Parts: sequence; C-alpha cells; structure tokens
Amino acid sequence: MQSPITGKEMVLIKERCKLSFRKEEFEVVYHNYKCEESGESFTTNEIDELNLNQVYNQYRVKYNLPFPIEIKQIREKYGLSASKMAEVLGFGVNSYRNYEFGEVPSLSNARLIQLANDPKEFKKLVNYSNAFEGKALERILQKIDAIVQELEDNQFRMINQKWLIRSQGVSTAILNTLSAQGISQNTLADRMGISTKQVNRWVKGVENFTFETIAKLEEALNIELMNVVGDNTYKSENKPDKVKWEYIPYDPSSNTAVMTEEIIIVQEPELHIKKSQKKTPYPVKEK
Repeated sequence: MQSPITGKEMVLIKERCKLSFRKEEFEVVYHNYKCEESGESFTTNEIDELNLNQVYNQYRVKYNLPFPIEIKQIREKYGLSASKMAEVLGFGVNSYRNYEFGEVPSLSNARLIQLANDPKEFKKLVNYSNAFEGKALERILQKIDAIVQELEDNQFRMINQKWLIRSQGVSTAILNTLSAQGISQNTLADRMGISTKQVNRWVKGVENFTFETIAKLEEALNIELMNVVGDNTYKSENKPDKVKWEYIPYDPSSNTAVMTEEIIIVQEPELHIKKSQKKTPYPVKEK
C-alpha cells in the first residue's frame, strides 16, 4: 500500500494492542500500514475487518456465541430462507442477515439461535410463530420430524453399534438361506408361527435377537447362526442325523485316509475326529 502523504510504499506492521467491544477490552495482533516519513498509520477495509474479527471471535468464545457459519448452517438445516428464519425467531430480517454476515448477536438473540439448533425446540418455535400456515406448515413440521428421527437413529446406532453389527450378520444369513432354499419370508413366518412383519424386521438387521429366537431360527432353517463356548459339545450330541463323534489317533505318515464307512476330519495336529458316513477317500490336510 502506498502512503497517501508521500506516495511511497508503506510497511505492514503487526503489533499487540487492546481493542474495546461492548465495554470489554480484548488483546489482538493489530495490523496496519505505517508511513515511515510521517509516522502515521493507515488501514484498508480488509485490514479493519481482520482486526475486528479477532475481537469478535474472542467475544464469541468467551460467551459461547454461535459463529456466522453456524448460524447459517442452522437455517439451512431446515431449508428456510433468511426472511423465514427471522420470522420464526422474531428478529428483523436485516438483523438476522447481518448475523450470518458477521455481526455479533446480543446474548439473548444468540441463545435463541442456539435453541433453534435443537429440532424439537425449533418445532415449538415454529408452532408459536405465525410464519407458516396450511400446507407450508405441514411441510416444515414434516421436515423437522425427519431430522429428529435421523438424530435418534444415529444415536441408537452409536449406543448399540456392537450388537447391531451381529444383528446384520444374522439378517444376512437368513436372507442367504431363504434364497438358497427357495423359500419366502411368508413361509418362514408360517414355520415359526409368527407374523411376516416380524420376519421382515429380522432381515433389516435392526433386531436385538434373543437366544431363544436364534435357536428357533436355526431349527426352522436347519442352519447354524451362533457358535459360543461349550457349543461344540452340544452339536456333537444333538446332530439331526444322530452321527456319533469320537477322537482317533493321528497318523502323520499318510496325507490321505481311505476308511470303510468313515471320513477323517482334521481338528488338531495330533487328533482326528471320526464320524460315520459313506465310503470315500478324503485328503487329510496337515497343518
């Protein structure tokens, strides 16, 4: 920037000083151009804005006031124009617009704007105001209800994240089994003596399944949905085909087992499990 007195280039100076705002002082890094010959200081509109914003931002932080971008985001969340938002809040249109462009609201107006950020509270403000009527009122209330539901759904997912992941795994297994077996959700509902609506809820992956429900599903679909501690003993003694399970010694000299009415399944390096089945060769994989 050139000096308006000498026409020479001036140096940008940054110095700490205190500026007043609403009867309070705030320390800022004050920017200004200094004419070396006259010793006078000069600023531009941009530099004035930079200096003042330091004060405004400190005031906002001190009193927990919303920043301009937050004020705008609250309004846009509800899909409203600045004039409609001002009408709901009871502000003058110009005053509200100035808040979005950087003017610091009073403490009372700031609290009202922050209250509007809560959709449940904003719904009350909408109903108290005369800003909407008829279909327009219906639409904005539906919009607010949708936002409330989304927030509640997000909170529910955060709190219940672990079991929801498992629930989605179960729902995927149910859907895959229904497809593989060629049966419908209605058929599964009939088998279990429940409503199709309940099955539909299961396959959406939002059901908090009980052990009883898991067991009934496994029986109805003839699949395994859960494997817990002690479950191996239960399965070995309760197979549908009444297969008898027993341990037999492991023979490391052979990688193939051909046994009459037996098939060898490797479970441990030193153990095999034998169960009755048709005569067939079966490769034994070494670990």
